Amino acid sequence: ETDEIPVDEELTVNSDCPAVKKLSRLDGEKAKAVAKHIYLLAILSNRQLTASELEELLKNEKEVFGLIG
Repeated sequence: ETDEIPVDEELTVNSDCPAVKKLSRLDGEKAKAVAKHIYLLAILSNRQLTASELEELLKNEKEVFGLIG
């Protein structure tokens, strides 16, 4: 598996999820970081992350946790 092969994926979002509901209360950059983290965790729950996705998840995780700290 390489990072260069495009993959079509579909993400279904549970709008009743508390984390998703709170997205609308965040400003643009914070909302983007949290949404990206939710997306990467959804991928992780369905398949193994590529090396670049894992790197992005870990980088994004620091940013998300920085928002609550």
